[in-house]
Amino acid sequence: MMPSLPINPLGDLSRGCPTPSNTRANSCPFLLRFQLDENHNHKPVFSNCSNYAPVLKEEQLPHTKVIQVHAEDRDPPEDGGTVTYSFLIAPGDRIKFEIDNKTGLITTTQVLDRDEPAREKEAYLTILATDNGRPQLDAICALKVIIEDENDNKPAFDKAVRC
Repeated sequence: MMPSLPINPLGDLSRGCPTPSNTRANSCPFLLRFQLDENHNHKPVFSNCSNYAPVLKEEQLPHTKVIQVHAEDRDPPEDGGTVTYSFLIAPGDRIKFEIDNKTGLITTTQVLDRDEPAREKEAYLTILATDNGRPQLDAICALKVIIEDENDNKPAFDKAVRC
Protein backbone atom coordinates (compact mmCIF):
# COMPACT_ATOMS: atom_id res chain seq x y z
CA MET A 1 0.00 0.00 0.00
CA MET A 2 1.26 3.47 -0.87
CA PRO A 3 1.77 5.97 1.97
CA SER A 4 -0.76 8.80 2.10
CA LEU A 5 -0.61 12.18 3.75
CA PRO A 6 -3.73 13.77 5.29
CA ILE A 7 -3.95 17.47 4.49
CA ASN A 8 -6.50 19.75 6.12
CA PRO A 9 -6.08 23.34 4.96
CA LEU A 10 -8.91 24.72 7.12
CA GLY A 11 -8.15 23.32 10.56
CA ASP A 12 -8.55 20.24 12.71
CA LEU A 13 -11.05 17.68 11.38
CA SER A 14 -12.14 16.79 14.92
CA ARG A 15 -13.85 20.20 15.25
CA GLY A 16 -16.20 19.59 12.33
CA CYS A 17 -17.04 22.12 9.63
CA PRO A 18 -15.93 25.67 10.30
CA THR A 19 -18.65 28.21 10.86
CA PRO A 20 -19.51 30.72 8.12
CA SER A 21 -17.97 33.46 10.24
CA ASN A 22 -14.44 32.05 9.96
CA THR A 23 -14.45 30.61 6.45
CA ARG A 24 -15.94 31.14 3.02
CA ALA A 25 -19.54 30.10 2.46
CA ASN A 26 -20.23 26.52 1.43
CA SER A 27 -16.81 25.27 2.45
CA CYS A 28 -15.91 22.48 4.79
CA PRO A 29 -12.61 20.88 5.65
CA PHE A 30 -11.70 17.93 3.53
CA LEU A 31 -9.19 15.15 3.64
CA LEU A 32 -6.91 15.14 0.65
CA ARG A 33 -4.68 12.13 0.16
CA PHE A 34 -1.62 12.17 -2.04
CA GLN A 35 0.00 8.96 -3.08
CA LEU A 36 3.73 9.24 -3.10
CA ASP A 37 4.89 6.89 -5.77
CA GLU A 38 8.47 6.12 -4.95
CA ASN A 39 8.80 4.30 -8.27
CA HIS A 40 8.64 7.56 -10.29
CA ASN A 41 12.27 8.50 -9.88
CA HIS A 42 14.04 6.44 -12.52
CA LYS A 43 16.97 7.78 -14.46
CA PRO A 44 17.33 7.31 -18.20
CA VAL A 45 19.22 4.22 -19.33
CA PHE A 46 20.92 3.89 -22.72
CA SER A 47 19.62 0.69 -24.27
CA ASN A 48 22.77 -0.38 -26.08
CA CYS A 49 25.58 2.06 -25.32
CA SER A 50 28.39 -0.47 -25.05
CA ASN A 51 27.58 -1.78 -28.53
CA TYR A 52 27.43 1.56 -30.33
CA ALA A 53 30.24 1.45 -32.91
CA PRO A 54 29.41 3.85 -35.74
CA VAL A 55 31.58 3.86 -38.85
CA LEU A 56 31.49 6.75 -41.31
CA LYS A 57 33.30 7.23 -44.60
CA GLU A 58 35.27 10.44 -44.96
CA GLU A 59 34.17 13.15 -47.41
CA GLN A 60 30.44 12.66 -46.73
CA LEU A 61 28.19 15.71 -47.01
CA PRO A 62 27.03 17.56 -43.89
CA HIS A 63 23.90 16.09 -42.24
CA THR A 64 25.01 12.54 -42.99
CA LYS A 65 23.54 10.09 -40.47
CA VAL A 66 26.11 8.66 -38.07
CA ILE A 67 23.98 6.74 -35.55
CA GLN A 68 20.77 7.04 -33.55
CA VAL A 69 21.16 6.56 -29.81
CA HIS A 70 18.29 5.67 -27.52
CA ALA A 71 17.70 5.92 -23.79
CA GLU A 72 14.57 4.91 -21.91
CA ASP A 73 13.15 6.17 -18.65
CA ARG A 74 10.63 3.89 -16.93
CA ASP A 75 8.67 6.80 -15.48
CA PRO A 76 5.46 7.95 -17.20
CA PRO A 77 6.18 10.75 -19.72
CA GLU A 78 4.39 13.38 -17.61
CA ASP A 79 6.27 12.33 -14.43
CA GLY A 80 9.85 12.38 -15.63
CA GLY A 81 9.85 9.77 -18.39
CA THR A 82 10.51 12.09 -21.32
CA VAL A 83 14.16 11.96 -22.42
CA THR A 84 16.08 14.67 -24.27
CA TYR A 85 19.56 14.30 -25.75
CA SER A 86 22.58 16.60 -25.94
CA PHE A 87 26.36 16.41 -26.19
CA LEU A 88 28.73 16.95 -23.30
CA ILE A 89 31.43 19.18 -24.75
CA ALA A 90 34.54 20.49 -23.03
CA PRO A 91 34.95 24.27 -23.15
CA GLY A 92 36.76 25.29 -26.31
CA ASP A 93 36.07 22.02 -28.13
CA ARG A 94 34.63 22.26 -31.62
CA ILE A 95 32.35 19.41 -32.45
CA LYS A 96 31.60 18.32 -36.01
CA PHE A 97 28.37 16.53 -35.13
CA GLU A 98 24.89 17.47 -34.01
CA ILE A 99 22.23 15.52 -32.15
CA ASP A 100 18.46 15.79 -32.44
CA ASN A 101 17.41 16.46 -28.85
CA LYS A 102 14.17 14.47 -29.20
CA THR A 103 15.18 11.47 -31.35
CA GLY A 104 18.88 10.98 -30.51
CA LEU A 105 19.82 11.01 -34.21
CA ILE A 106 23.46 12.06 -34.61
CA THR A 107 24.54 13.61 -37.92
CA THR A 108 27.63 15.40 -39.23
CA THR A 109 27.77 19.19 -39.43
CA GLN A 110 30.59 19.30 -41.98
CA VAL A 111 32.72 17.17 -44.27
CA LEU A 112 35.23 15.02 -42.38
CA ASP A 113 38.66 14.42 -43.92
CA ARG A 114 40.79 11.46 -42.89
CA ASP A 115 43.74 12.60 -45.03
CA GLU A 116 46.23 15.43 -44.55
CA PRO A 117 46.10 17.94 -42.99
CA ALA A 118 43.06 17.11 -40.84
CA ARG A 119 43.83 13.42 -40.23
CA GLU A 120 40.41 12.77 -38.73
CA LYS A 121 40.50 9.01 -38.18
CA GLU A 122 38.12 8.89 -35.24
CA ALA A 123 35.93 11.13 -33.13
CA TYR A 124 34.83 10.68 -29.54
CA LEU A 125 31.32 11.75 -28.55
CA THR A 126 29.75 11.92 -25.11
CA ILE A 127 25.96 11.94 -25.16
CA LEU A 128 23.83 13.09 -22.25
CA ALA A 129 20.27 11.77 -21.87
CA THR A 130 18.23 13.89 -19.43
CA ASP A 131 14.70 13.21 -18.18
CA ASN A 132 12.04 15.80 -17.32
CA GLY A 133 11.59 14.73 -13.69
CA ARG A 134 12.04 16.79 -10.54
CA PRO A 135 14.92 16.56 -9.91
CA GLN A 136 16.15 15.89 -13.42
CA LEU A 137 18.15 12.69 -13.74
CA ASP A 138 20.57 11.84 -16.53
CA ALA A 139 22.76 9.18 -18.06
CA ILE A 140 25.92 9.37 -20.15
CA CYS A 141 27.00 7.31 -23.14
CA ALA A 142 30.49 7.71 -24.63
CA LEU A 143 31.24 6.34 -28.06
CA LYS A 144 33.90 6.40 -30.74
CA VAL A 145 33.08 7.17 -34.37
CA ILE A 146 35.50 5.51 -36.80
CA ILE A 147 36.13 7.54 -39.96
CA GLU A 148 37.02 5.27 -42.85
CA ASP A 149 39.31 6.24 -45.68
CA GLU A 150 37.82 6.95 -49.08
CA ASN A 151 40.19 6.33 -51.96
CA ASP A 152 40.17 9.98 -53.00
CA ASN A 153 43.90 10.73 -53.48
CA LYS A 154 46.30 9.62 -56.16
CA PRO A 155 49.36 7.73 -54.97
CA ALA A 156 52.41 9.88 -54.26
CA PHE A 157 56.02 8.68 -54.08
CA ASP A 158 58.67 10.22 -51.86
CA LYS A 159 61.54 9.48 -54.30
CA ALA A 160 61.71 9.07 -58.00
CA VAL A 161 62.49 5.47 -58.91
CA ARG A 162 64.30 4.59 -62.16
CA CYS A 163 63.97 1.16 -63.66
